[in-house]
Amino acid sequence: VTIDLDITNSANDRYIIHNAASAAAVAKLGFSLPGPYQQVMFSVEKCYTGCGWAAYAYINSWMSVYQAQYYFMTGVQVHELGHNFNLAHSGGLDGATYTDHTCMMGNPLYSDDVGKMCYNPAKNWQIGWYDDRKDTFAPPADGGYSSNTYRLVGIADYPNNHPVVVKLETGTTNDYFVGFNRAAGANAQNDEADDEVTIIETGNNGEGYSQSFLKAHLIQGESYTITNFYNSGKDLVVTANTIDLDANPAVATVSLQLGDVTPTDPPTTAPPTNPPTAPPTAPPTDPPPTNPPTRAPTAAPTTAPPTNAPTAAPPTNPPTDPPTQSCSTINDSNICRSSTWCSWSGSPKKGSCGPVDGGGGGESTPSPTASPGGDGGGGGTDSCATTDKKVCEANACVWSKGSCVPPAMDLGCSSISDLQTCLDSGCSWNNGQKYCF
Repeated sequence: VTIDLDITNSANDRYIIHNAASAAAVAKLGFSLPGPYQQVMFSVEKCYTGCGWAAYAYINSWMSVYQAQYYFMTGVQVHELGHNFNLAHSGGLDGATYTDHTCMMGNPLYSDDVGKMCYNPAKNWQIGWYDDRKDTFAPPADGGYSSNTYRLVGIADYPNNHPVVVKLETGTTNDYFVGFNRAAGANAQNDEADDEVTIIETGNNGEGYSQSFLKAHLIQGESYTITNFYNSGKDLVVTANTIDLDANPAVATVSLQLGDVTPTDPPTTAPPTNPPTAPPTAPPTDPPPTNPPTRAPTAAPTTAPPTNAPTAAPPTNPPTDPPTQSCSTINDSNICRSSTWCSWSGSPKKGSCGPVDGGGGGESTPSPTASPGGDGGGGGTDSCATTDKKVCEANACVWSKGSCVPPAMDLGCSSISDLQTCLDSGCSWNNGQKYCF
């Protein structure tokens, strides 16, 4: 099938292209899309106009569109299918839109060979795949103190008889969700906070389309506090008591403590006293009559007025995906060379910027840059020989993927403050945060 189109180089051209492709597919197949299929994925050979995006999808729908090489990248596919499943983006600790890299809706993976990764606890609650492994924590009706302990397993161990996600009900539309981010099975290539307890906040009661944010990820022994939980005046403390990776299945024991439970001293019992002995009295000769008690009427109970049902939050209009810059739009050789996903071909003045692997001849989306591993001080090999995250960071080392490693001091990269010297020294340059490593 050949489709002839006039490209006007406007922002709407990508929709003109996919609408024309959809119409041609309907004519060829003889039925309207999606027909007997649940999802339909369009692959555009290359970006013809309005470039700078890898893919896009329609919310709570069946259609997604991929340009150039991005159609074969698992992380991009799972992200766009997530939008089809009515999932919004996942932001990180910094509050940005895409920076929760414990979740595919945070755009963490861009590769054909890497993609074993799932969604975060808030998305896992919403999507409905694990409804028989959910649990909810809410304050008691009498407003008193409350605590509970849960044994959580990862998504890969879902068939076991433990919850994979616990909802912390706040009494508002914004709730918290706790899960065990086990890096195994379908989540083996997780990009952030491997084998830690993660805490996510989202809106719409976790039941509908809503941007989520990573609030904390905990190693064994760490806690996270939600102040004035449920507007109770009490703080809720979430603690990762133990994380046992040797158990089968691996399990994280998480405790929830609402308020400080202070035991009260038991009452003291007064020593018994001997009853007094009363002298005998002579019985009366004619006891006086006793008047019967009068029965006072009891007022009928009053009925409390009914409580108005809560009003549903208005639906959230789905945002459109902001485009991400592609390599071909970079005209500066230094900026191109500083990108993990791009490489510069030719001379500095007349060359061009393209993807590192050249896959499919298309343009690669730069991956988010990581935070610097350390400040360049200390962090020798011996001082980094520890399995404790806090000791690791106290020794000026870097905690990465569950291990303590020394910062890149052997290259002296962290002391370099300008891009060109950094690259000439064989180091790497973080263009977003302006540091050499």
